[in-house]
Amino acid sequence: MAEIFNLDYCTGVAAGVRIVAAADLPGIHGGALDLPGGEPAPDTTLFVISRGDQPTPGYGFALADFQSAEDAPETARLTVNWRTPPRDAILPQVITHPCVVVGLPRGSLRRIEVFDQHGTEVGSVDLPHRLSP
Repeated sequence: MAEIFNLDYCTGVAAGVRIVAAADLPGIHGGALDLPGGEPAPDTTLFVISRGDQPTPGYGFALADFQSAEDAPETARLTVNWRTPPRDAILPQVITHPCVVVGLPRGSLRRIEVFDQHGTEVGSVDLPHRLSP
C-alpha cells in the first residue's frame, strides 16, 4: 500500500471510498500533478478516501494500518487517523475537502474497508479485480 497524495482540498470527490483511474488524479488534485514517486505502476489499483466538505482548515487523513480481516481473508481493513482541529482553535471559515489517494498492487483482495482510529467506518469498496494485502 502506498499513499499517492494527501490533500486539504480535493476536487470532485464525494465522501466515502471509491476506486479512481490514474487519469482522474490531476482532476482530483486540482491541476498539474507532479508525484514525488512518479506515476503509479500500471498494476496498481487506486482509491480515494474522503469525508466530504469540512468547515475550516485543520481536517485531514494519515494512513495508520493495513491488514487482512481475520474473518474474511479476501477483505482488507485500512485504518486512517482522522485529524480534526482543536475545539478552541481560531481558524478561518473556509470550506476544505481533504482526501487521500492510496495505491495497492493487484492481488487476492476483493474488498477494502476503511475505518478511522475510533473504529468508525469511513467507507468500503468492492474491487473489480484482486489486490494483495
